[in-house]
Amino acid sequence: MTAAGTAAFAFLAFPLAIRADGAGVATAKAPAAILPILMTASPAIPLFHTPIAVRFMRITAYASTPDETDNTPFITASGLHVRDGIVASNILPFGTKLELPRLFGSKIFTVEDRTAPRFRETVDIWMATRRAAVDFGVEWTDVVIVSEPAVLAARVR
Repeated sequence: MTAAGTAAFAFLAFPLAIRADGAGVATAKAPAAILPILMTASPAIPLFHTPIAVRFMRITAYASTPDETDNTPFITASGLHVRDGIVASNILPFGTKLELPRLFGSKIFTVEDRTAPRFRETVDIWMATRRAAVDFGVEWTDVVIVSEPAVLAARVR
């Protein structure tokens, strides 16, 4: 943590098994556990929520126009109506919550839509007008994943 209240994280995967008493034991056959580790070489990101993962990705914007969507421009791929805070991604599951701290501070976005198949490492932000989407342009920044559907389901149990 720096004086400005920021930190950068990377994620380290290693085999981990949990003993009956709850202690972690590293084994070669156990599934990988992912732990955040502090990084000093990458740019600092503000910590608004506890990150599950951080990915450096391309960020674009789209609007509900037929030439940018399918024949139902106001319905997302998950079946919801578009609204502020919805993003499209082909690599993150529906319901994933994320932040774009450098661009939007602590605002939470939810993956509820999909991009065209040719856009792999992209988060596409829904915007109310084509002008707003065009003005946004293209950015590259850290995407902080703060919750995933499987993680949320595990917490409810």
